[in-house]
Amino acid sequence: MLAHYQILNYHSVSREDRVDSNMLVHYQILDYYSVSREDRVDSNMLAHFEMLDYHSVSREDGVDYNMLTHLQILDYQSIIREERVDSNMLAHYQILNYHSISRKDRLDSNMLAHYQILNYHSISQ
Repeated sequence: MLAHYQILNYHSVSREDRVDSNMLVHYQILDYYSVSREDRVDSNMLAHFEMLDYHSVSREDGVDYNMLTHLQILDYQSIIREERVDSNMLAHYQILNYHSISRKDRLDSNMLAHYQILNYHSISQ
């Protein structure tokens, strides 16, 4: 499902803000406002969409790599600084791999070879 939609702005994830309801109307995206509290995504949503389970992002659990084969990547370098994602990028890319945000790890080089992945160099900054 992620391959068919663009992603909501996660600039406020670390502050547990809710995603704009208008965006939820335009994109069938789960509300990740509580990711930093490790809450689970609504199971009914997971049943309807092949969404990754981000409840454990803050615990550094891995994302299902089978999903990654369907996704394009967006640059979340500034999530940890609560900056907004560039709106132009949101128009061109779809959502990605959150498995290493809390550890600020770089993406696997094999992934970089296969996907349209933006620069993660500043995740570690």
